[in-house]
Amino acid sequence: MGGVFSDTENFNQNIGSWDVSNVVFAGGLFNNATAFNNGGSDSIKNWNTGKMTAMNAMFQNAVKFNQPIGSWDVSKAELMSEMFNGARAFNQSLAGWRLDSLVSTTGLLNSYWSGAPRMLNNSGLSTKNYDATLISWSIQSTNSPLILGAAGLKYCTADTARKNLIKPVADGGHGWTINGDAKECPKHTVVFDTQGGVAIANQEVAFTDKITVPAVPTRQGYTFAGWYTDNTFARAWNFAIDTMPDSNLTLYAKWIENPKSVATSSGASENNSSSSTKLAETGVDAGIFFSAAVAFIAVGSIAIKLIKRR
Repeated sequence: MGGVFSDTENFNQNIGSWDVSNVVFAGGLFNNATAFNNGGSDSIKNWNTGKMTAMNAMFQNAVKFNQPIGSWDVSKAELMSEMFNGARAFNQSLAGWRLDSLVSTTGLLNSYWSGAPRMLNNSGLSTKNYDATLISWSIQSTNSPLILGAAGLKYCTADTARKNLIKPVADGGHGWTINGDAKECPKHTVVFDTQGGVAIANQEVAFTDKITVPAVPTRQGYTFAGWYTDNTFARAWNFAIDTMPDSNLTLYAKWIENPKSVATSSGASENNSSSSTKLAETGVDAGIFFSAAVAFIAVGSIAIKLIKRR
């Protein structure tokens, strides 16, 4: 089937029902088929591709093709160079593809066909789908080393997986060479809600990066007790460990109210307070005690007057 629909400008029929189970060579099948998208149907995902060994340039410059073919069996494929080169609408995860049979670059370092050179160059894979693809491929047992072309693609969460793919085989990696991609994580806004404290400026932080610890906020009559991911203070944010999610984030300041101090107006007030406390401790009512004292003084005064008259 190699090149059957190559250079067709108007072909866009639904051929998902075709039996391709015995096809071995599919190189260039839709190369430059600029209108092809299987008639808008995803039925092409059901193709039995288990015997295909050559898939090079299969969708090269098929600029409208974007069907979910991530479940295809490509375990026998030896050639995938330029497979999606220039297929700028193609945005599907290939995480389910096993690359068991891709031709290794060993002894073929300058080969135009070895591995998967230019396979994903200038395709439409999103960061999310490219991340998923790299992460899956990094844990497979593949022929090594291989070349993967990925010009124009961006990765983020697959950083560790990609490093494992390009690590030398002698060091436990796959020994791949990946050409043309770059790390780029989307940035999101961190809002610091100080809950009544002095305002803290927002930060723009890339997905998976750590947030810079802001200045400690202040609030009259309160002590700052940390930043939390919710205003019920169920989960504290750990700036040393936690990383930016793939969305905007608000962190809430937690405050503890300072204890209120009690001031005294004079030493006399303190003495009065002390006396009142002592009376209270004896269980004697201060009002009754005062009334009794007045009565005693009055009786005493009358007694003195009577004595003088005598």
